Amino acid sequence: MHDTSTPVSRRTLFTAGFSTGVLGAIAATGLADRAEAGEVVEMGSAEKANVQLIEDFCKSWGEEPNPDPAKIFSHMTEDCLWKLGTRPAVVGRAAIVEQMTKFLSGGARFNLKVMDVFARGSMVAHIRYDTRVTPDKGEVPGPGPIAGVFFIQNGKIHEWFELLMDKAN
Repeated sequence: MHDTSTPVSRRTLFTAGFSTGVLGAIAATGLADRAEAGEVVEMGSAEKANVQLIEDFCKSWGEEPNPDPAKIFSHMTEDCLWKLGTRPAVVGRAAIVEQMTKFLSGGARFNLKVMDVFARGSMVAHIRYDTRVTPDKGEVPGPGPIAGVFFIQNGKIHEWFELLMDKAN
């Protein structure tokens, strides 16, 4: 039987993440072992609320006819950190807004299809596929599956890490 009390911390995630990537980091927390063993770990009410926050965040990117950036970014803390692969981290909601609004230019929106999600304490991790939708090009699928890991603080996203799973970035 596996120990279900293994704490997941940013230190555990970062240490594993630097050597094996986001998926390796998740595996290092022991969560992957429990999933492979078929062990069901029930989410508590706080974890369910954290998953709902991430689901709402993902849905807000695809709102028609155009997503509302204020709504999207209201899900984040003022000092939120966003990191995509090996690119430098972007720190602070204002800096993230500056980077991310470029993706929403020209009437673009994103349909984020979450394939699998789990939560453990303040951490939510998911695998998803993104499709960019623009008035001129229609639907353009993203480069492949994306692993997202979020740390929640006081009901908002405090840290957000993403890794394109089919290529190094």
